[in-house]
Amino acid sequence: MPNSSKACRHIGGLIAIALSAALLHAADLSAQPDFGSERRIGDLLVFSDHEEANRFYYAPGKLRLAERHGAPDVLFLLTRYVGTAARGDQGETSYFARLTFGIEMDGPSGESIRAAARRISVESGEEPEVRPLPIRRLEAQVVFTPIGTDAAPDTLEEGHFEADRESERALKDGFWQRRTYSLRLDRYSAEAVWKTLQDDRALVSFTYAFIAEGVPGGSGSGDARFSSTSDEDLGELEASAGQDREPGGTVPPTTALDERSVLADAFAVELDRARHADLIVVHDLNERYVDPAYSVLDVRCYDFRNGLRPDLWMKRVELAAQAVNGRTARVVVTFRASEPDLHAQSVRFPYAVRMDQPLRYRVVEVALDGSRKMSDWREKESWVGLIDVTSSPDDSRAAAASQVKDDDS
Repeated sequence: MPNSSKACRHIGGLIAIALSAALLHAADLSAQPDFGSERRIGDLLVFSDHEEANRFYYAPGKLRLAERHGAPDVLFLLTRYVGTAARGDQGETSYFARLTFGIEMDGPSGESIRAAARRISVESGEEPEVRPLPIRRLEAQVVFTPIGTDAAPDTLEEGHFEADRESERALKDGFWQRRTYSLRLDRYSAEAVWKTLQDDRALVSFTYAFIAEGVPGGSGSGDARFSSTSDEDLGELEASAGQDREPGGTVPPTTALDERSVLADAFAVELDRARHADLIVVHDLNERYVDPAYSVLDVRCYDFRNGLRPDLWMKRVELAAQAVNGRTARVVVTFRASEPDLHAQSVRFPYAVRMDQPLRYRVVEVALDGSRKMSDWREKESWVGLIDVTSSPDDSRAAAASQVKDDDS
């Protein structure tokens, strides 16, 4: 077993989950929030638009750990392999693990949005257009703190968000309401977390920041007329709400947009083996099959997240494995241009499948014009690791050249 310092060296790595285009909804290319106009109205953080004087944006709510049936929505799945004489690796033990937890967005509520709209209407004398703030990406890091030991906290490796299975792509006032965060641990970090859990409990901290794109502060479209409005002024404003008001002055065209964090926070995820033993599961690869409730494999596609394939509408990955009953178990993983933030998915088969048999998969691309392209079946001998179906540089260049040709025609 490696010592703690060696394990810690392999745990490190800052997560920067760059969710290109829009994290929460389809990208609004016309949106130009003015960062210099930031103000809080009740529970909402609100920005005005740089060019449209009567358009406003509200920021997303804070994230929190979800619960399921009164317990934290957390699962630590340890996959363990013990060497055998038949395979020539007797005495060797390998660990891999997956940490999964549900995340919910706390607000913004419909009433908070309506209250903010009413206040802006009173101030401006017009009915405002209030939209959710387009989010460019979400940056996050997960830090493991081994309670009860002398080891220092360490940043775990990259994880990913998935649409919640029970509320698939559900929106709440323009933002998603619930998602699942899945983090795959390598053999060193998995062993370190497992050892800590055997002794007592482990603490994981999830730190995140919503990044938006907008006009740098101080160049707003006249919203400074509202920035110092106090509650005491509302009565006078209501009395004159029906009067005509001059809009903010003319605004020069935007030449550059900046990125900034509009919300940053953190929450703790505690793993306590004594209190929540059912949330900590050990699965032995020596059993030669994997239960359908658990996932030991990830499929990733960065085409939409990184804007590599503007010609694609959807990419589908079909996977097939031999079930324990001898039949073929199939599952389909789908990535869409409309959801660039969902660039990775954990694979769960509907039946228990044999891990001593190869996994087969093929990729189906569906273009914006409706045409389809299907690859041949490929085999993956090892179930450990991931499948990356991101387009090759040649495919990306060909797609870009085709897009330019279409635009010119």
